[in-house]
Amino acid sequence: MTAQRIEAGRQPLLITRCCPLCGRDNADQPTLDIAPDEWRMKTCPDCDMTYLEVAPDISELFETFAWEKQHHIENARRHAGLGPVALKTRNAWRKFRPLPRKNVAALLDHYAEPGAVVDVGCGGGKQLAELGPQFSPVGIEISPAICREAEERLADRDVRIVNADALNGLKQIEEQSLTGVVMRSFLEHDVTPVPVLEQTFRVLKPGGVAILKVPNFASWNAKVRGANGAACASPITSTTSPPRPCPGPWSRPA
Repeated sequence: MTAQRIEAGRQPLLITRCCPLCGRDNADQPTLDIAPDEWRMKTCPDCDMTYLEVAPDISELFETFAWEKQHHIENARRHAGLGPVALKTRNAWRKFRPLPRKNVAALLDHYAEPGAVVDVGCGGGKQLAELGPQFSPVGIEISPAICREAEERLADRDVRIVNADALNGLKQIEEQSLTGVVMRSFLEHDVTPVPVLEQTFRVLKPGGVAILKVPNFASWNAKVRGANGAACASPITSTTSPPRPCPGPWSRPA
């Protein structure tokens, strides 16, 4: 993984990286045409991982590419050229849910033992606010502005919010101290997914569970939506999909 600055002046610090799963250098592989030219997306031929070969350094996600800024830019790109009818149809399609989805609180109630749990990429704290009293919530959020939002939302509850990237945030948590780790629509945004998962294993108690939700780049939904799919929100989606579906939750052996 190498860091580089582009153009003159204060430009975002970018990294050019090998496959985040197997480490293969995929400079010789073709660039997928579903991502903007400046964000090269590759599929590794050795392990089938799809990822951004050029991605923002993690330090840029605190401010420059913070979620509350970038998702407005991404929405504007996706909506460009759409008329009122097309935009309404698109929004209705996004809300279409043919199968029921359990929220995080329901999943933790079902799978996790009472105790301390962490929501990695907790955003404004909505999921933490929904947890029952049997859980002691911890949130990790990289955006300072959204971190403050979470603190305000949860001011009446004993909740710890850590303003850090996932890897360093998890390193602040004691080994084998959590009954649950939640990463809902988060891991695809991290440039170091394997070390983050290693830290997840470290902080879980025996029998603890990890609940992960990531886009499936091989799904029919991704194929239909192409560059407008959840897996292609460049540059904030840096690791779009594992090579195979990973049903969860995962549990640390007791």
